[in-house]
Amino acid sequence: MKLLLIRHAKSSWDLPFIEDLMRPLNERGYKSIEVMSRRSLLTVNLAERVYVSPAVRAYSTATGLLRTLGISLSTMVIESRLYEDTASELSYWLSQLDAWSGTYWIVGHNPTLERLAEKLSGEKNLVLPTLGCVLLTKVKSENRWNLVELDYPKNRNG
Repeated sequence: MKLLLIRHAKSSWDLPFIEDLMRPLNERGYKSIEVMSRRSLLTVNLAERVYVSPAVRAYSTATGLLRTLGISLSTMVIESRLYEDTASELSYWLSQLDAWSGTYWIVGHNPTLERLAEKLSGEKNLVLPTLGCVLLTKVKSENRWNLVELDYPKNRNG
């Protein structure tokens, strides 16, 4: 099983009166979607299922990536726990998906995604910038995850 944790693209703070859940992406966020959709981390690890936070910025990030990469929007599932739960709670939820094989994307928020990647991989002090993507692979025999790659829009090596 492959798991790609994707932090939403850069959001707008231009509307201070808007509820957090409704905050949209800003122009830089949309440009970052175009940049990341050309990166091999995404083009090689196309999603079979995409779990997305109900926040507008996460949904917009997911739909932008899926459309740009030619992946059907029907692969997307809105999952409220990706907005509300802690890394520990998400780790438990993922353990319920463990019997599945394939490639899954989770599009959500920091600091939860950073803590989740650290919890699963054992890495410390992981930094996941906006539209940062972390690829993890499941090592079934040892019941753990390996951090394979981390990429983000401003990464010059991406």
